[in-house]
Amino acid sequence: MTATTAAKGFAGLLAAGLVLIGCGAQPQAVGSRTPIASQSRTPSPSPSSQGCLDRSVLGSATTGQTNAQSAAQSSGVTGAIAGHVTTPSEVIFPHLVYAISTNGASHGAYSTETLWNQSGYTILDVNPGAYFVYATNRLLECTPDGNVNGALYSTYVTCGLGTTCSTHTPIAVTVVSNKTTANIDPIDYYSSNPEVPPPPKAIVPQDPQLQKPASAYSTARDAALATVLQQDAVTVVDNMTACPTNHACMSLGTEHDGTGAAYFVGAGGSNGTVMACGIYVVHTANGWHGLRRQCSVGAVFPAQGQSGQVVLGIGPPGQCANVRQQPSTKSTVVGCLTAGTQVTVDEGPVYAPMPSMDGVWWHIAGRGWMADDYLHAF
Repeated sequence: MTATTAAKGFAGLLAAGLVLIGCGAQPQAVGSRTPIASQSRTPSPSPSSQGCLDRSVLGSATTGQTNAQSAAQSSGVTGAIAGHVTTPSEVIFPHLVYAISTNGASHGAYSTETLWNQSGYTILDVNPGAYFVYATNRLLECTPDGNVNGALYSTYVTCGLGTTCSTHTPIAVTVVSNKTTANIDPIDYYSSNPEVPPPPKAIVPQDPQLQKPASAYSTARDAALATVLQQDAVTVVDNMTACPTNHACMSLGTEHDGTGAAYFVGAGGSNGTVMACGIYVVHTANGWHGLRRQCSVGAVFPAQGQSGQVVLGIGPPGQCANVRQQPSTKSTVVGCLTAGTQVTVDEGPVYAPMPSMDGVWWHIAGRGWMADDYLHAF
């Protein structure tokens, strides 16, 4: 966040009456978090339109299987590769994790998908052999030389990614039947050489069509579904057990209604790595609107009966977020909580529009009402 953005956010929150500037030893409340609307991510073009895809292996882009992969599955002798992904940023974006035979893609290539904030991955149904493993943005981003922006599993990873590590040689990963080769972390983003080749077209699942937002939706569930499909290349399923192998999925789950707002407690992930997912929507005079979706390890928060921490943005030391008697910026301030304060939600959500925040409020047990923006991280 730039200094200008932070300053604008601070000014907006002051105008909304959501922050309190204390004196002396009192904590200072600021709120420089960027409004939800500006956090939306502009999708990259669909992989099917990218010129950097490796078309040396032909197959079905919708199933993500090569001929070798199909044969291995039918013979029942496949293995798996598992590990973790990350990104050099505050959040983990959705990944395409893929393995290419050390003899070339025509000898075997496999992939899996992950969701936002999903660190663990598993590639199932991999034919026994030796592979190099890579990870890139699920919506492919190509480099001028025809490769992709991404990471690899290399000697730099096994060295510890430290300043004394100097080589970025890809490591061959051995897969054997009926076993999982674990702790394979393609997280070397630091190589100066173009060592992350594009995935073969056959193993890049076809993107679900990202939807453009409608002006409003007739039900909360419709708005929640649209929220997912506007932002994620993900398969929506009724239950995670129905998620296809090596695909990322999300279920909307159970609807919980508040006052002018609702949220859904569902799940998301791939190949047995499942996170809790919350989808939040609000209601205005013309219908329902999507607010956000978020997935994380553990329970959905904020949600009734769940505990979590107060989250604040960039600002001076000692900042805190106001707690009010009622869900309104005009209501009396009854407290101010610093970042990291453990809280439990026992009521909400309530939608009370505000000019600089998302307008949703939650009641903090034993304390009062707090704005939603201070109870979730992106």
